[in-house]
Amino acid sequence: MKPENIIQMPSGLLGFEQYTKFVLLKNKDEEPFLWLQPLEAPKLAFLVIQPGLLFPDYEPDISQEDVRFLGLNGPEDALVLTIVTLQHDGRATVNLKGPIIINRRTLVAKQVVPLNVLQFNLRHPLPVERQET
Repeated sequence: MKPENIIQMPSGLLGFEQYTKFVLLKNKDEEPFLWLQPLEAPKLAFLVIQPGLLFPDYEPDISQEDVRFLGLNGPEDALVLTIVTLQHDGRATVNLKGPIIINRRTLVAKQVVPLNVLQFNLRHPLPVERQET
């Protein structure tokens, strides 16, 4: 693993604070989904997606403190990912309340709580693509 590909997440993920170094894995057959895998636990991985691909109006309002922590100079520096959860009934939901923001230049990342968190769902249903019959 090349050091320039390692995402540094000093605070870890909520519930997984012990993991601070991650890599994004892509499988062509699973696009647009990605896997966020902690280097310290290679058997663990989080299914993630760029929420803007599914919800074009999704605009989390990030605090100035988080912007400074991440070293963001503008919106173009930020890669926004959200964690996808597969429910017991087969549905999939996405956590819009706790996006992961990655600085594209420095690869420093943080799971944040947006200032406009009340607008979003913790378990927002993932859109289902209808199959033509």
